[in-house]
Amino acid sequence: MIKKFIWLSACALALMIGQTSYACPAENNPAKHCHCNEIKSSMNQLNLTSEQKAKIKAIKAQTRASSKINREQLKSLRQQINTLAKAEKIDEAKLDNLINQSSKIKSTQLKNHIMMRHQIHSLLTDKQKQQYQEMMKQREQKHA
Repeated sequence: MIKKFIWLSACALALMIGQTSYACPAENNPAKHCHCNEIKSSMNQLNLTSEQKAKIKAIKAQTRASSKINREQLKSLRQQINTLAKAEKIDEAKLDNLINQSSKIKSTQLKNHIMMRHQIHSLLTDKQKQQYQEMMKQREQKHA
């Protein structure tokens, strides 16, 4: 009984420690890179106006909403694919159809993300765009 309690306590402790280190891997290990606060800090460095901030917030909210729908659709497709994989005989036509649907949704997500970045970039002034380009060059050099 005591061994079970000790084992259970050790597992619970391991899970708690694992969750906190997973939340932001760079906090405890500088070798791992975390993008958690980079976007916020880069936006702060650009000295955005309140109007720009409001527009960016709206663009991100719109993108987030469509991404949520796409994630739910992808989850449903994965469940259907898993169900097919567990069947005695796989319907290849149905599997191909599910894979094609999944690919379309993923490409739509990528397109939406790129469009969001473009919309945000178009809101910046010329000086902010130049500043942003310099920050991106520094980030690329840092991670090269």
